[in-house]
Amino acid sequence: MAGRGQRFRDAGFRCPKYEVEARGRTLFDWAMASLEHFITDGTRLIFACLREHRATALLDAHRSAWPTDDVHVKELTQVTEGQASTAYACRHLWRPQLPLLIYNIDTYVEPARLSPAHITPGADGWIPCARLPGDHWSFARPGADGWVVEVAEKRRISAHCSIGLYWFARPADFAAAYEHSLADTPDQRGERYVAPLYAQLISANRKIAISNIPAEHVHPLGTPAEFKAFAQRAVS
Repeated sequence: MAGRGQRFRDAGFRCPKYEVEARGRTLFDWAMASLEHFITDGTRLIFACLREHRATALLDAHRSAWPTDDVHVKELTQVTEGQASTAYACRHLWRPQLPLLIYNIDTYVEPARLSPAHITPGADGWIPCARLPGDHWSFARPGADGWVVEVAEKRRISAHCSIGLYWFARPADFAAAYEHSLADTPDQRGERYVAPLYAQLISANRKIAISNIPAEHVHPLGTPAEFKAFAQRAVS
């Protein structure tokens, strides 16, 4: 939740992107609905947002809907270099003995298609994917044994497009990979993404799994055009 949603602002929306409504629910509600099978009693929820958006009141209003009361808000004073940097800024709130799941605020995945049961046993990382058109995704390429052998950002190395959710069996693996990445310059847009960090784990012979979600069950909402298409399908 820590971006400015500039494309939505340019399209005339005046509220933060996650408060835009489609089908009677905000993008925030749609994204959180995706995680239905991950949020249980004892789950720690960490929301990263910009202080200027004053999201605390919105989050407080939703607390009763979740089966956990372990909820934290990380307010950032400025936009970070990207999703990976935002997640790293929350590291003091991670529970190091439990897996770390990172998710964006602008994708809805029908919850029956997204569950811990879909993570391959023995995986050190997991990238749920869908077969989607275009090159504007993060991509994962599995080898003959099904484990991921290569990841790439905005470069179509396979048909497996990340849906924007990333799972690490150990938060320390994410932290180490991120810290290693600081020696490299960000991508051409000045952003640091999560998907490329799995390359560090792969080079250390860690097991990274994917799962494939049918495209019709994945609803990207990150641009005004995607949002409009999703909203109009409810009417037709």
